[in-house]
Amino acid sequence: MSWLSGATPVAAAHIVLSLLALAWNVVIAGRVARWRETPRALGALSAIAGLAIIPALIIVVASSSLLEGRALYAAAWIWPVVATIVAVQAIYALVARLVAPPIGTAIAAYDVVLAVAYAARYFMYAGAPISGAFVGLAAAPVTALGIFIAPLAWAQPLAMFVPLLSPATPPPRRLGTLLRSVVALAAAGWLALVLAALPESERAVASYARYDGARLQERPKGDLVIGLKILPTVNDEPSPLALTSDLGLADSLGVGALGVYFSPTVTNAALDSLARSLDDQRGGRTLLVALDLRDAPAIATLDARSKWLRRRLSVLERVVRRLKPDYLVPALDPFGDAARALGPLPLREWERYFGDAMAIAKRADPDVTVLAHAGGVTERDSALVAWALDTTSPIEGIGIVLRPSYDGAASLEARMATFDRWLRGAAPVHEVWAIGAEALPMLHGEVSQRRALWGAMAWATRHATVQGLLVLQSSDYDAPVGLRAPGGRRRIGAGAVARAIKALGER
Repeated sequence: MSWLSGATPVAAAHIVLSLLALAWNVVIAGRVARWRETPRALGALSAIAGLAIIPALIIVVASSSLLEGRALYAAAWIWPVVATIVAVQAIYALVARLVAPPIGTAIAAYDVVLAVAYAARYFMYAGAPISGAFVGLAAAPVTALGIFIAPLAWAQPLAMFVPLLSPATPPPRRLGTLLRSVVALAAAGWLALVLAALPESERAVASYARYDGARLQERPKGDLVIGLKILPTVNDEPSPLALTSDLGLADSLGVGALGVYFSPTVTNAALDSLARSLDDQRGGRTLLVALDLRDAPAIATLDARSKWLRRRLSVLERVVRRLKPDYLVPALDPFGDAARALGPLPLREWERYFGDAMAIAKRADPDVTVLAHAGGVTERDSALVAWALDTTSPIEGIGIVLRPSYDGAASLEARMATFDRWLRGAAPVHEVWAIGAEALPMLHGEVSQRRALWGAMAWATRHATVQGLLVLQSSDYDAPVGLRAPGGRRRIGAGAVARAIKALGER
């Protein structure tokens, strides 16, 4: 998912300002370190921060995924340490009166808040227990970006504010004072955004407590399958590390289904490799596969988009023939992720596409069940679901997404209420899957992830029409939502999934 997915020009401006902030830090570090009257301690702090801030940023981004993060997992502490060094440098410069008080105060206050937030976020990353107040503070910068700048900031490792070194040297002539004032205003503005988001973040973290008392309802037929989405979106042959780790996690949790997403350009070699691996280790589990269009090319015209999408039908046929899935989702989130990448398509075009996909999939394997997918709860998603659940529709069921947002359980509850309305009139012949159930452990903490997943599973048990729930996902691949952190450590949400599966199996 690209940083600019679903963003506005404000997000692009924030990226530019962040790059300029990095350049500011490098330049200021050099100036402070070279100035003859700089106190030795201040010069050392500035030099260390200037040298380390870009490598630290690279490490924190690279360590956010299981595939790239195992080697760098142990070095993720560098970013909060660098942020702390920058904050100490700013406080030192302010206290020593080496910078004008209005400029120094704005920069120091901004840096201190970021240092505490990034330290709390690192402890969350490492799995250390921290209080709800610190979780809220850790979430505040990302919440601020999500609310005010880029809606999908929670999924981006680069979604952060850059700390600023204090210009503890005499200003250059002419534009020097003006530039410093602009930087101080930027720091004050960013700080205001973070502090404005703090109450919302704290409320969001506290909101998940409502699921502590949620109960799994008995399903007499034992017909609710809880599964796990494994692997990043498959295009080339899957990583042996990811495949081994994810199948091992699925075995230990006892899941009854596996989910795999594939790209529109998936290779035959990738499908053959995946088919061999799943044949050896699938173990009788249900297999659900879905076409992920997030990496689709942006296409300017409606006609060209429609033609490109219809050409993907041959990809679906290859997938069904090689993998022999039990369920096929021909496109994930048509009016969300797919529209952001490819461009919007009208409901009628998606209905036509899903109908054609159904025909082609049945020709490749008559036993496969085809589901339409609603990634959101918009009017267009509702219209697609109404079409799919109609008795005259060729589609055999639907997939929905149980996901909180920046406001925590409030948005999750709102989705559940919408799905309650959608499913109230569903015909018994249709199948419903929650694809997928996810939470935000790196935004609202791992306790919140455990609670949110438990709440989603409890909701699914209350609906006889819901045949399956797919937990998204095994590891942090394209977003920090996995049951396993990048270093391989299991988050506590995995235990909730295992307990639910065991409890349902005993009833």
